[in-house]
Amino acid sequence: MQGLKTLVEVSDGLQRIALAPLARPDVSKLSSEDDRTEALILWGVGFYAYSVIAHLRVVLRGLVLLAENGNLPATFVLSRHVFEWAAQVCYVNENLEKHISAKDWKAARELLDQVVIGGKWIKEHGHKYGPIETTSHIPDTLRLKNALMSYEAYLKQVYGTDAKDDYGLLSEYSHPNAVCLQQYHDGDVLEGDFRFTVPTAGSPLPHANWCLVDLIKFLLNLLRLSGDQGIRSQLEVVATRLAQLASGKRRT
Repeated sequence: MQGLKTLVEVSDGLQRIALAPLARPDVSKLSSEDDRTEALILWGVGFYAYSVIAHLRVVLRGLVLLAENGNLPATFVLSRHVFEWAAQVCYVNENLEKHISAKDWKAARELLDQVVIGGKWIKEHGHKYGPIETTSHIPDTLRLKNALMSYEAYLKQVYGTDAKDDYGLLSEYSHPNAVCLQQYHDGDVLEGDFRFTVPTAGSPLPHANWCLVDLIKFLLNLLRLSGDQGIRSQLEVVATRLAQLASGKRRT
């Protein structure tokens, strides 16, 4: 499947990253409330970046297995998932950088709460399954449409491209609609009989791979903001390898 080699390289690179335990900072040693708040926010930035890496590498391992087995329909669904994570991390990176630069710790904390503990389902329905005290304080989650707008603006500014085409394609094959079904129809109709086949043409992996270029770039910046060195240096190895593979092949 087209794009598999690059995907395997990134997946394998992320598997090799050793996500060591992330110790919560001992703020009792800091003299001012502002310093204590800053330390906790920067720790939260690292916590978010570590969490995304932990999730992403598991998803990519599954995507590789699907692609190696020629499961084209399922690769579209997971590739769309990768695109959406690139969009969220783009939004978080863009806004956290502004908040931290301005020392707006309240805004930074609210955004981190949205993406780390926010949950629409548990906020609206969690009281049916547990004490309301455990769900009433849950913040709203970051809306996907806002993340996509951030990523679309980034792609337009940096590459001069329109993300709507890529995301629209991945979505068409992920939603229950005619396009999703038509890939199983054999176009060679004999005497009015339709044959149903397993889809083999095309590949969404190049779209996922380009998203990974951006996603890893955003994660590296978040790790820089958090002051992390260990994981950042390991992720830079993945980024360098990915850049080498992508050299001269940026989307046009």
